Amino acid sequence: WIWMHKMRPIAGRHIMTAWSRISRHMHGCANNMRVNRAEVPDTILFVPGNKRSMLEKAIAMQDPPPAFMPDMEDSVPPEKKNDARREIASCLSQLAGTGGLVIPRVNGLETGLTFDDCKAVVGPHVWGVSVGKVNNAGDVATLDRFLKQLEADTGLGVGSMQLILWLETAQGVLNAASICAASERVAGVAFGAEDYANDLMLPAGASTSHQALLFPRAQIALAAHAHGVAALDGPFVRFREPDALKTEVEHVRSLGFTGKFAIHPAQVPVLRQGFRPSDEEIDYARRVVEAYDTAVANGRASTSVDGKMVDVPVYRRSLKVLAVASTGTG
Repeated sequence: WIWMHKMRPIAGRHIMTAWSRISRHMHGCANNMRVNRAEVPDTILFVPGNKRSMLEKAIAMQDPPPAFMPDMEDSVPPEKKNDARREIASCLSQLAGTGGLVIPRVNGLETGLTFDDCKAVVGPHVWGVSVGKVNNAGDVATLDRFLKQLEADTGLGVGSMQLILWLETAQGVLNAASICAASERVAGVAFGAEDYANDLMLPAGASTSHQALLFPRAQIALAAHAHGVAALDGPFVRFREPDALKTEVEHVRSLGFTGKFAIHPAQVPVLRQGFRPSDEEIDYARRVVEAYDTAVANGRASTSVDGKMVDVPVYRRSLKVLAVASTGTG
C-alpha cells in the first residue's frame, strides 16, 4: 500500500488507470484471465494448527500478513491432527478479524483425512483451503466434490471455497498444467521443495539449491501463468537469514512466482517488499508508458527508453507494473 502514496500523474493520467489500459492492450492474452486472481496474496504465514499459543500470537500481530495458513499437515504430528482441527476451528473468526485471508492447509488425499479436515474449517470465515501433495486433475475433481458437499451443508454458495494446491511430487510437477486447469476453484499452486526432493531422492541440500529446483519451479510458474492462477513458492526454512531470503525471493520472482510462504513473522516484511515493484521498476515503467504513448500519438509502434527498444510487449509489462504498484497486488 505504500506505493499508493508515491504515485504521480503519467502524462496527465494517474496510474490507477493502468488496469483499464491493460484490458485494451491485453486482448491477445484473454485466456490468462479466467478469474480475478489478484485476491491471492503474495505473502502467506504458516501457523501450526495444534499450537494454541502460536495461533493466539498470530491473531495478536500488530501488522498481520495478508493471509494466514493454519496448518493441519506437515507441521502437525499424527497424534495431534484432531487437536489441530479443533484449535483451528475455534480460532477462525479471530484470524479473519485481523483482516487477513484465512486459508487452512489440510492433509493430502493419500492420508484419508482430507474430508474431515475440510469439514472442520469450511465456513464463512475461510477464503479457501490448501491441500498438500496433489498429483493430478483427478485429485482436484475429488476435492471439488468434497467442497461442493460442504458448501451445501453450510449454506455457502457453490464455488465459494478457493483452492491452493501443493505440487510437491514428480507426478504433481509433471501434471502442473492439467491441475491448474482442472477447476475454477484453483486460485493458486504452491511448490513444496522438501517433499519434491524426497520424492526424487535428491542429495542432501538439494531442497535449497536453485539449480536443482530450477525445472520444477519453472514448470509450475509456466503452468500457473498459462491458466491464470497464482504461482507460490514454498517457505524459506532458514528464517533467521533475511538477506538469504531476499535473494531467494529475487530468484523465484525472476521465474514468474507471484508469492511465497512465511514460517516466521519476521519473514513477512521481507516477502511483502520482495514481491512489490521497486521504486526503480516503477520509475522505468512510468517512463516507458510516457514514451510509448508519445510514439503512438506520432504514428509509431516502437520507441526507446535508456537505450532499450520499447514496443508493445514492453509497454504491456510496464502497464502491469504500474497497476500492481497502484493496488498493492499482483
